[in-house]
Amino acid sequence: LFNNLEAISPLRYHVFYHLVQVAKQCDQVKEVFTGLDELKREFAQCPPSKEQMQKLYRLLHDVLKDSQCETASKVMIELLGTYTDDNASHARDDAMKCIVTALADPNTFLLDPLLSLKPVRFLEGELIHDLLSIFVSEKLQSYMKFYQDHKEFVTAQGLNHEQNMKKMRFLTFMQLAEGNPEMSYELLRDELQIEDSEVELFIIDVLKTKLVRARIDQKSQKVH
Repeated sequence: LFNNLEAISPLRYHVFYHLVQVAKQCDQVKEVFTGLDELKREFAQCPPSKEQMQKLYRLLHDVLKDSQCETASKVMIELLGTYTDDNASHARDDAMKCIVTALADPNTFLLDPLLSLKPVRFLEGELIHDLLSIFVSEKLQSYMKFYQDHKEFVTAQGLNHEQNMKKMRFLTFMQLAEGNPEMSYELLRDELQIEDSEVELFIIDVLKTKLVRARIDQKSQKVH
């Protein structure tokens, strides 16, 4: 039905919206949604209203968040980008979902762009914004203090503390690497809150992300 409707038909949006719902039920979302660029091309000749696209983005985020976390984050960022200064304050729930999805994604480490989104800026002063700021510019120690003070809040957002710590260790290591071309096992042990015996395994895990390049000097117990 969708493919046989004319490209200029406004009905295509409604059919596609329900197609996504059906695809979710039978776990075939990848057959329907292949990416944001492709989605925009589908509706290029008859663009839906801003409100319709916001509704579709919310649905796609809900459908993708458990199986395609990274794509879900991109969809939510696209959704937040549809808000203006006039209505950004109404996007609170969407902004919180966007932050939580990005924090929960084990492959998303570049979180700075979220802080510039208008709906996210309206959350300044709230715990979720404080948590995002920690992941953007603080180290593991700051996260651990936040968690000790706000355990229930972190859990209520559906975030996993162990996964948060793992991600913060990666981010802390990258911060340390920026200012320290050579780091001792002792420094990493203290900053990452791990044992000496865990340092080498941690470095191997970091290298798998391809975010940094490092060399382990076992003899001097240093990382370059």
